Amino acid sequence: MTTTATVRKHYLELPILPTSPFQARMHVRHVLEKWRRNEFVRPAQLIVSELVTNAVKASMRCSMLPRTGPQAGPDVPADRVWVDLYRAGDAVVIRIWDASPKPPVMRSPNLDDEGGRGLLLVDVLASSWGYHWPATGGKIVWCKLAPRRRF
Repeated sequence: MTTTATVRKHYLELPILPTSPFQARMHVRHVLEKWRRNEFVRPAQLIVSELVTNAVKASMRCSMLPRTGPQAGPDVPADRVWVDLYRAGDAVVIRIWDASPKPPVMRSPNLDDEGGRGLLLVDVLASSWGYHWPATGGKIVWCKLAPRRRF
């Protein structure tokens, strides 16, 4: 397994390692600061940290399973996740890909649960979010950060 990250413009490919969420946070901060979108840095870092953590966990589970079914093509690298950012008008869209075809599930964790709050956080911070299955396999979870409306 490769332990290095690959960066192409606003795209970051990461190994499924515990350090990947940190690398994704730094990448997002760098891109948003370069775009002069500092108001999005903190929420985007929180979101990407949660989504990349979920993607790493999903990919780890996926890499232990036999690769079958319509979402498991030969070109799907189960040992990688990727992060992509792009501008959509005055908003920013963040996309996270992982090899698992299972959809993300928003949970209602108990107060003493250690996890299960990631998508709740995404739902609160993002103006919209969702997921889809690309033809190449796996899934993409995306979210949109839009400027807050001032009244």
